[in-house]
Order: sequence, then structure tokens, then C-alpha cells
Amino acid sequence: MIPRRIRVLIADDSILFRRIIRDALSREPDFEFVGVARDGVDALEKIRRDTPDLVTLDLDIPELNGIGVLEAIRRQGLRTHVLVVSAMTEDDMDRSLDALRLGAYGVVVKPTGGTATENCASLENVLASKFAAFRLLHVRLAAVSHDERAAPGASGIQERRLPEAEDTGLKAMREKSLSRRRRQRQGPLQVVVIGTSTGGPEALRSVLPAIPWEFPFPVLVVQHMPKGFTASLADSLDRICPVNVAEASHGDLVESGRILIAPGGEHMKLRRQGGNVTVELTTDAPENHCRPSVDVLFRSAVDVYGAGTLGVIMTGMGEDGAQGCRLIKKAGGAVVAQDEESCVVFGMPRLPVEEGIADAVVPLSEVTSELLEFMRAEACV
Repeated sequence: MIPRRIRVLIADDSILFRRIIRDALSREPDFEFVGVARDGVDALEKIRRDTPDLVTLDLDIPELNGIGVLEAIRRQGLRTHVLVVSAMTEDDMDRSLDALRLGAYGVVVKPTGGTATENCASLENVLASKFAAFRLLHVRLAAVSHDERAAPGASGIQERRLPEAEDTGLKAMREKSLSRRRRQRQGPLQVVVIGTSTGGPEALRSVLPAIPWEFPFPVLVVQHMPKGFTASLADSLDRICPVNVAEASHGDLVESGRILIAPGGEHMKLRRQGGNVTVELTTDAPENHCRPSVDVLFRSAVDVYGAGTLGVIMTGMGEDGAQGCRLIKKAGGAVVAQDEESCVVFGMPRLPVEEGIADAVVPLSEVTSELLEFMRAEACV
């Protein structure tokens, strides 16, 4: 249950889009509109003064643009979440990646090309999905805040404490040896599937470049992003990775020496055809308010590779990927989760960690090391 309404500031200099966003908010019973900022300087002042839970931010806002606002939010340690709602062309994709790297939890592209009525309806539908995802995060944050208030430390400083059994379980997961991991596996490793969302582009820039060119398993990635953005992400990663990185296309061969990223707006599934495995892209209904969905990829990987699947669940809002991690473990595969301290949002890894599904819970800086340990374990079998 939401303990209080979610307070939203709209930062946009367009009267039309302010109205559309406010109309979308009015349909959400748990959300409360708290004000408008018509430029970036005004937005920062109102964020400091009104402490909204969520800011919808236009990147082209005057005085101080959206990137400048995000940089200031991070620099000043302001406690708010940001959803970018902005017009985008292909030339603007790098700005969207910058926004995600700076902590925006998502990007919504203002629609163009249709009639005014069609564009309004399209934007309101996308916003409804983003607000639903944010509602889940807000519930999680409120629960953590309640736990912290209920368990003050001896010094009087509020400190979050895990139940003893859970704390012991997490320590055990962190201390699992390579030999234990090898005993738990029920089959040889064949594929690595990665799921991430908020904070994901920066996380992927940490993990993927450290994968060596001789890494013997295909790697498939779902990063929650709108259509058109993932190609830019793949290109930027390909420039810094030893292994080829590309946005997946329908029919692509899944093979070692390639990292494929699901296109924004499409689910990525795997299909076995004879001796090969290929990519299947679909526009099936979103799952967990997401398309592409981590659960769709993870479930598909289990269908094709079974116990040979290694799932990696990293920073992100919501619970997409939790069910997929359960399926991987049930099939005899393994799961690596990014730890809370290094996540921008500890939403997606939370359930796999709390439920004891994760074989390893590690900081972002150690995720690739875990993958390489699995690789070395296979070489020793």
C-alpha cells in the first residue's frame, strides 16, 4: 500500500506537453501534481524547495537544459527521481544516453508524425506505463525508509538492518566458492543473459568492455530503452568493447564473440533451429510494463539452453527479471546479482537477492569477474 501520494513536478516549457503530462497524472490515483517549472533554473529551485518524488524533465528546457539539471541534481545530492520526457531525433540519441548515465530512470520520446489527438493518446499511454513502474519503486523505497526508522542504531543514527537469517544468507552468497558454484550447476554453461534498466547504460559500460574477445559464450542483453535508442547504445559500447556489440536483428545467429542488445520496443526471444540458435524479435504485449522485457529473454533462454543459462540481473527499477531468475535457477542454471550499494536503483536485483536465488551478489565492479570465473570453471571441467 502506498503510504502517501507520489508528488510530481513537471519541468517543461511547452504548454501543450505540460497539459498532456498533467492529464496523464490525473488518471493516476496515487500521484499528486505539485507544480510546474518552465526552465532549468526554476526546476532546480523547486526541486530543492518542494522535494518532489518525481520530476518529468524536458531536455530542451531553457536557461539550464535537462542535462544540466541532471548534472546539478547529482552534484548537489538532491533526492528526487527524473523521468525524461522530450522530443528526440536520431541526432539526439547521445543526449538520451547521457541522461540515463546521469541517473534518469527512463526516457519517454514525445511523439510526432500523427495527428494531435493520436500523439496525445500515445504519450499518455507511455506515461501510464512509466508511472506504474515508478509506483513499484516508490513502494519499495517507502518500505526501506520504514525499516530504517523502526531500527535505529545504538548511536541513535538510523541504520538499515537485515533480519539475522537474511543477513546470514547474503553473507553466505557473497562467500560462495568457485567449486561450490561448479557443483550446483547441472549442465555446461552455454549462454549469458543480462537484464538491466535504470542506471543500466553506465553499468553496461563497466561490465561489457571487460569481457575479453576469447569469451566463449554468447551474451544477450535487455536494457529498458525506447525504440531507436538501443542502436546508439550498441554503437557506443561496440567502440569500447573487445567483443562485437550490436543491436539485435530478427534472425541473428546467437554465437560466441558477439553481444546482442534487444531493440527498444521489441521483445528478444531465442529459437533453436537445427544446430543453431537465432534471435526472434516480437511486438507481443509488454511484460512488467516493459518491452523489451528481461523476463521474456530469460524465459526464452531457459527454453533453449536450460541449465546452461547464466543470468545477470543488474540495476533497474521494478521487478522485471525476477521471474526469469527463478526459472533459470529451477532449470539448474546460475544467477549473478548486482549488490544494492552499487545499484542506481536496487529494484530488479532485490527479489533474486532476498529470495536467495542469486548464486553471487557482487558490486558492479566485480560482475565481469564473476562471468570470467564461470568461464574458467567450465575450462576446468
